[in-house]
Amino acid sequence: MTFVMNEKKYAETIIRGGDIDKNKNRLYTANVMARYYRHIGYDDREIKVAVERLIREKIPDAPDSSVDFWVRKSVETSKKRPLCVVDGIVVTKPEMERIKAIHSDKYDDSRVQKLAFTLLCLAKFGAAGGIKDHWVNTKYKHVFSIANIKGLTVEKQCLYIHDLYKTGYIDIIRKIESHGIKVLGVEDGEPEVEVKDINEAGMVFEEYSGKKFVRCEKCGKMVPVTNGRNLYCSKCAAEIDREKARERMRKAGLIG
Repeated sequence: MTFVMNEKKYAETIIRGGDIDKNKNRLYTANVMARYYRHIGYDDREIKVAVERLIREKIPDAPDSSVDFWVRKSVETSKKRPLCVVDGIVVTKPEMERIKAIHSDKYDDSRVQKLAFTLLCLAKFGAAGGIKDHWVNTKYKHVFSIANIKGLTVEKQCLYIHDLYKTGYIDIIRKIESHGIKVLGVEDGEPEVEVKDINEAGMVFEEYSGKKFVRCEKCGKMVPVTNGRNLYCSKCAAEIDREKARERMRKAGLIG
């Protein structure tokens, strides 16, 4: 799942005819649309009608039971959370200094620091969407995906979170099945780093720490430099290779 920084812009793109992003949960998209319609002045009945019409247009094969659930939940959510409109998340110099000072007795410091940075960005992102007191309610698997920390089991992810908790940087809701994390490292100060896309928070931290990245020339995503000519992310590169293969087959008369 990927998150939207500027939900207003995303909603307007869909209304103008754009497709629903396949990387985004459908309920999340319905929530965005419901909050957008409330943002522009629609009442509950108007939101329900507009969201249902849009879902049935964009996802014609969706079961009626799913559509009814998405519409009902999105209308409820739109009453509690404002539309999130964020062009960038700013991390201050004191915040970065505190993160870079984090030391782990158990795991690689840079990975734990990157996790802390990602949670800070998620807390600030959540605050823009109405979540108070710097709480992060994102599932661990999404947190670690955004942090660009791969290959960990659920158990290992929990151990990393607990290790960061022991440093005093975060607090954790102590309930079964809860993913609530409160970030304690939020501080005012001079801007140090800006994250333009919350989904790239981990890579932004890596870039700040010295790793080199470029932007995919097709989709604009951050791509780690692995050779002298990184032009595309792996997804776009594979798509371009398929297009070239189809073109070669057309020229050879193998396909129409």
